[in-house]
Amino acid sequence: MIAAVAMAIALTLSGGQVGVAAERSSASAAAEPRVGIPLVLGTAAVGGQVTVEHGMAPLAPHENGGGVQYPRPIARYSYQWLADGKPIAGATEGSLDIRSALTGKQLSFRVTARMPEGGPVVTATSLETPRVIKAGVVEGVRLPINPESGNSRFAVAAKGWPAGTKLTHQWVIDELPVKGATGRQFELLPRPHTTMNLGAVVTATRPGYETLLLHLTSGGRAGLFGSTLQNAGAPQIVSAAGAGTPTGQAAGILEGFVARNGGQLVGAKVTVFRTGRGSAYATPVEVTSRVTDADGHVRIAGLTPGNYCLKVAPARGYAQEPPDCNSPWTDATARVYAGSESSFMLRTEKIGAIRGTVTDSRGKKVRGARVTAYYAERTVQGFDRLRAVATVTADSGGAYRIPNLPVSSYVLKISGTSSTAHKADWWRSKGSGFEFDSTWVEPGKTMTRNAVLAAYVPVGTPTVSGRARVGSSLTVAHPKTKGVVYSYRWKADGKSISGATSSKLTVRKGQVGARISVQVVATGSGWAKTTRESAKTARVSR
Repeated sequence: MIAAVAMAIALTLSGGQVGVAAERSSASAAAEPRVGIPLVLGTAAVGGQVTVEHGMAPLAPHENGGGVQYPRPIARYSYQWLADGKPIAGATEGSLDIRSALTGKQLSFRVTARMPEGGPVVTATSLETPRVIKAGVVEGVRLPINPESGNSRFAVAAKGWPAGTKLTHQWVIDELPVKGATGRQFELLPRPHTTMNLGAVVTATRPGYETLLLHLTSGGRAGLFGSTLQNAGAPQIVSAAGAGTPTGQAAGILEGFVARNGGQLVGAKVTVFRTGRGSAYATPVEVTSRVTDADGHVRIAGLTPGNYCLKVAPARGYAQEPPDCNSPWTDATARVYAGSESSFMLRTEKIGAIRGTVTDSRGKKVRGARVTAYYAERTVQGFDRLRAVATVTADSGGAYRIPNLPVSSYVLKISGTSSTAHKADWWRSKGSGFEFDSTWVEPGKTMTRNAVLAAYVPVGTPTVSGRARVGSSLTVAHPKTKGVVYSYRWKADGKSISGATSSKLTVRKGQVGARISVQVVATGSGWAKTTRESAKTARVSR
């Protein structure tokens, strides 16, 4: 079966409906199930799959092991898929695999909700999908090797797309775009003794529809002798409507809970950010915010259909793991659809901290050292980058502490009091061969990460004495440290003078009109290699 892209199919506003029938007249409105208009997600195409989401209110806390309580629906739900408004035999689950017999039909979904102790029965039917057709496909294929260069070649193959759909391409290596590689084909140049992850981002656009971003990645390491480019074992397919969801649909609702260990997080501020439409993501823009009630519940209505990210401000010693707002696969992201209610569950954990001591390579505590914590976030283009979340300064004993850190993985960068005293560096485990190592902050715990900064030799700024005149001698002076070896390189207008590598220089005729300077390099056990350069002299005269 062809895998479906996780996206909303095009819906029509005329089909959605909600009905209520009373089984017990004494039931209060508060006990009435709320399901909204169900959301049908997936691809209206043969070989694809559609799934459903719907509101599940009211909810009650439920212990899920280890004393952790999460909301659980009170009502009982039954399902039925429909084709052109008629029940599909045996289609009573939350998902439906689309068979060829459904070609040309519009699909919808009906949910019936009943309270366990009687009361109102709520029936809701989703909006209808476009008519089922065969799907558009994009996949990566490996072409024959270029007979002239011997290089590997790849291409993006596409078929079955609706008329008016435009596909553009961007090839990427190790998730970074290759400059100028925007054609349907790509030739991988040889890179001896290296491997890389090869992929392509295909953008599908169609007038009146949302943009789709389709990511094709290599099934293995696609290097000089790499594997065939593929898409995780299966091509991607898209909506029968073309690229995304039609514009101009009615507003929707987000409703959910903020949970913590032991129950719900009360009084927490939830900020909602809009991050794009369809499968295209954009820089998050703040829309509104709400504070959770006594049940940890929050409801936001009147939202334009599209992608949203929800961020929880730290409260009562709990915090949300830094959310990835540019990914549809996290708890913090949600999609809002026309006339429908989308649910979410945001989990928080006890905040943690990182502490440690900064010492230099000479064994001295570094007072005033700055320690910055970063975490990795995904950009709109789908690439990772480091984002600074906190910076602290070490005390007189070199000790530091970064408090109020949500559970997550962090990278630490340490710098001294000045760029001339210590070499700034990333924290890494002892003996690690990596540029930096990450630190996972566990719930409610303080992690210890001691750091050593390489100390620079205190050379200061070298000074040059003597007259800048042909036949005269120039001498360099600077502070000297026991056990350190110094080397010199004299320069004329910034260019090295051949053979001029001692602490003195006799000015020659060839330097007339030039300005002289000297570079001092200091090396020694326990010290970082230190390079300093003097100011330039006046121009050399005869």
